[in-house]
Amino acid sequence: MALFYMAVRNVQKAKQSAIAKASYVSGEKLYSERDQETKGYRTREVKPDSFILAPNHAPEWVYDREKLWNEVEAIEKPVNSRLMREVVVALPIELSNEQQRELISEYVQENFVNDGMVADVNIHRDRDQNPHAHILLTIRHFESNGEWAESRSKKEYLKDENGEFIYNEKGNKKSRNVDLTGWNGKHKIVEWRKALAEKINEFYKKNGIEQEVSHLSYEDQGVDKVAHERLSRSAYAIELKAKESAMDNDVEYEPISYYAQVNEMLDSLSGEKNQLDSEIDVLKAELEKLEAELEAEKSEPVVDIDAFKTIRENVKVSKEVFESYKFIRQRIKCGYVKLPEINKAKESIEYWKKSLNVRDRKLQNEKTILEESLKLYKDKDFESLKKIGFDPSTFVTVYREKAQAFLDKHEKLSEEVGKYREAKQFTEQAYQFEKKIVQEEFEYLHPELARIYSDAKAFDDPTVYQLMYDMNQIELGNIQDSTRFEIEQNKRQFLDAESIDKAVSRLHLNESLNEFNFYVETENKLTMATYHLDRKYKRIANDSSIDLNEKSNLYYRLRNNKNEIEFMGQEKLKVRNVLETDLSRIFAHDPMFNSLDVATENKSHFEEYTDDKLRYVAERVSLFVVNNQYSLSEIEQDYEAKNELVSQNELDEAERKLRNQDEFEMQDDSINSTGDIIDSLISQASKNQDSTDDNRNKRKRKKLTIEDKLDMDMY
Repeated sequence: MALFYMAVRNVQKAKQSAIAKASYVSGEKLYSERDQETKGYRTREVKPDSFILAPNHAPEWVYDREKLWNEVEAIEKPVNSRLMREVVVALPIELSNEQQRELISEYVQENFVNDGMVADVNIHRDRDQNPHAHILLTIRHFESNGEWAESRSKKEYLKDENGEFIYNEKGNKKSRNVDLTGWNGKHKIVEWRKALAEKINEFYKKNGIEQEVSHLSYEDQGVDKVAHERLSRSAYAIELKAKESAMDNDVEYEPISYYAQVNEMLDSLSGEKNQLDSEIDVLKAELEKLEAELEAEKSEPVVDIDAFKTIRENVKVSKEVFESYKFIRQRIKCGYVKLPEINKAKESIEYWKKSLNVRDRKLQNEKTILEESLKLYKDKDFESLKKIGFDPSTFVTVYREKAQAFLDKHEKLSEEVGKYREAKQFTEQAYQFEKKIVQEEFEYLHPELARIYSDAKAFDDPTVYQLMYDMNQIELGNIQDSTRFEIEQNKRQFLDAESIDKAVSRLHLNESLNEFNFYVETENKLTMATYHLDRKYKRIANDSSIDLNEKSNLYYRLRNNKNEIEFMGQEKLKVRNVLETDLSRIFAHDPMFNSLDVATENKSHFEEYTDDKLRYVAERVSLFVVNNQYSLSEIEQDYEAKNELVSQNELDEAERKLRNQDEFEMQDDSINSTGDIIDSLISQASKNQDSTDDNRNKRKRKKLTIEDKLDMDMY
């Protein structure tokens, strides 16, 4: 069967005629007493297989289609009443015509007629692959005497638990309508759908067909699949013609209508999903293998904890180290200090340093402006003095106030720098002390991994000591399985690498890359913001109507931004050097460098990279867990291919815009004859901006300037 399909619809008197519906599905011409006209439609290529089934107590005239539906329209008097219920079901193409008729007859008799409905059944076979039945059902039942029931529902008053009537706010008794037929409600549709699926499966089994259908959705069946969208009659016809045309012209068929394209996309995604599922199965198998290895390791002999504890207990602690550990406990609010707590304290102190550096650069900017203003005042260059926000007549007073404010802030910053240096000294003392203990513990627990702790002494990198600490915790059973997998991966990387500096360089890449991206993006933001600040400053610098405080603030921000851009550029260069060095170590023996084995000699190769290329290569390398999965030349080829694709897309987009511009100019002679696409884009951007501003005003939200955004981003 192509699909399980069942649709239930109501025919309303206000919108449709019961006679017209019966005429259409049966292919007969029927006279409508309500409309005083004969209803008839086109002659079908294949005459419908039509018959009427009714309860035993129904009158004989129900088997006359014209009489039946005229009676229905007469008894259902309200203009908004329902006339009939139409049920459309797909029939199994694997069954013969006789078997299909037998199936639908049994189904209708058991589910509708036995409940008291009259069913007008019409089987359509216009298309070989789409046999289906239209079942028209009465919605009013017959009494035992063969007459229509007077009502389909009755009024029932609501009562509470004590049998007393329930009243509404107006003092009237609450009531509800009770369905006398039991044919309404979503639960009935669910029952009918289930019964149809069971009837089809019964006929499949009876006729030796090894297939099965279900009325449940894919989700309810537990099938990980998305159902196709059903095409409308017109869309189906369009796609059929497209398939025939493709076959005649010996070309590949491509869907035309929207839902046909959606279905093709679903099929494509389903294929990709199946491929991914198979890959996931492989990964699951590898994961199960790793988990088995981990379980095997857990079953190995337990470490002598008492002997292990003596390593830390026998270490002599000086007063300075004790004070360092006490400081860290207070700073990060922890009970016991070990390497992770020390690293956390070091990280917070590093953030503190960055904050102090920002404040220091701001103070240096203030100092520069004060020195510049004093020089202009002494040189009596009062026009330039006004441009930077100083009034010559009040300069001395204002200068003293700002100078004093600068000295106060500088003194406060100096005090905080002193506290920072003390905190840094404490954390460094604790770190140097703790890493010696970690190494001794590692040598005790992992004598077979002598390479790691012997190289660690020479390389002295925090990443190595953190790995040793984590592996110690695994051995002691203090690490959860979710974290353990990552630690094992890092361990394998250290053991697989030709040298420990190459392994450390690979682990550093992500951290350095994130920092590099931060400086690149911040520098770009600052450059754009500074450009706008500079334009604004040039507009107001010579404007005497502008308040001097506004000029002063704008000039300060402009100078500060320029200093920040210079600083960000310097920091970016430092991180770039780190990235180049790390990549050089990783690719020290890459075939691209031939006989060059020294990492510093290879570094010149990466110095020629643009920032974008350096970021791309570093990102790709950071994804490779095992060494030498790809050569550097392959990664560079991927980068060039990506750039070509991006460039081609940009060219295509530019050509499209130019074509649209040309067409627009041909339609409207008032457009600039030069065809300046930049002007048109700027104009469109202005309209979009005006629209955005209106929307913001409606929402009563403040529109942030670029300067506001800069302050939020930086400070």
